[in-house]
Order: sequence, then structure tokens, then C-alpha cells
Amino acid sequence: SAVSDKTIRDPINYYIRPVESTTGAVTAFAEATGQSNLRAGTFLALSTALDRCMRTFTKFPRWCPDCLAEFDQADGEPYLKLVWQVGPIASCPTHGTPLQSQCPHCRRHQDSYGHRPRCSICVRCGGSLSVATDRAAASPYAQVDGTDICELIERMGTDPDYDFPAGGVRRVASE
Repeated sequence: SAVSDKTIRDPINYYIRPVESTTGAVTAFAEATGQSNLRAGTFLALSTALDRCMRTFTKFPRWCPDCLAEFDQADGEPYLKLVWQVGPIASCPTHGTPLQSQCPHCRRHQDSYGHRPRCSICVRCGGSLSVATDRAAASPYAQVDGTDICELIERMGTDPDYDFPAGGVRRVASE
């Protein structure tokens, strides 16, 4: 069908945006897994605040190689942070490292259509996405740029029931 064909072509980042299809996916996964907190892994808390979000979020997943390396060193399960998927944020708020969207080995985007054992491994070539980065390219301002956005996204990521108030952005801007 046309819907399933479109679904196959959409980059995986489409499914974290505050849109109706994300609500359906989260609901289905929650029912299938019994996990009630899956909404916190998306931007659904902003669904009443954003009329259009096409340029707010990145098309393909992005990551901080230094964060992924820390996850690997700590034997923790790596994950992609929501804040890395906000378009205007170009560097990791923790390390100042420029966010990556292509494998350093094969230069392919990580659309996640394929099997891999960890999200720190390239879906195409199997290479590590936590390759050391050029420290000279790191932003010394990353820790202060977008602090309010980072705090909002951290709250959304830790509280699955959090909702941005309907009309809140318009109301604040008007005042």
C-alpha cells in the first residue's frame, strides 16, 4: 500500500517527532512490550506546542562520538539522546564535540533499517560510531548554547507524562 511504501522510505528520526504516527508507534510498542514510559523517548511532549516541526529536528539520527565512547567504556548500553536530534544544536552539550550523522568509515547515514547489536555500530559497515574526534573542531560554547532547550528535552526524556501546555509558546511570545 502507499502508506507502507512511505513508511519504508522515511528516515527513522521521523518516528520521534511530535506527530500522529509517533503516537501510534509508541502506543503499539507500549502495548507489545508492557513499557509505559516509551513516550519519553520522543518529542511527543511538544505536540501541542509545534504547529510545524519539519526544520526543528534532524532528518537522520545524530550522535556524539565521545558520549558513545563513554557508554562503551562503562559497559553501558549506548543510546541516541533526544537533544542530539534538535537541528539547531550542532555540538554535544556535554563534550562540545560536533554531532555526527554519518559513519566515519563508510560515510553512510544511520537510517536504522537493518540489524546491529548496538546503536554505536554502523548499520551498513559495522564500524564503530564512537571514533575519536578532532578536539580542535569542538565548540567551547556548546555547554552554554541552548541550555534552556537541553533542560526542556532532559525533562521530556525523564518524565513520560510531561506535556508542553497547549498554546504555551504563543502565550509566552505574546506576553
